[in-house]
Amino acid sequence: MQHYILDCFVAQNAPRNDDSAPKIIYATTLIAKALNVSIAKITRGSNELKRLPEATLPILKESLSMI
Repeated sequence: MQHYILDCFVAQNAPRNDDSAPKIIYATTLIAKALNVSIAKITRGSNELKRLPEATLPILKESLSMI
């Protein structure tokens, strides 16, 4: 269910262009914090996040630690 929520949120709110990665990272960070789940658990379940460059995952983890 958590993965489905994230996929739906990203699909509805992130534009399909080069600027979408920061928005996906921010949205994922907020959702992970709200659901109290790890980024690794979310990234394994999200098709959108699997499309992000590997270099964005450390940024995602750092963002979560700052909230």
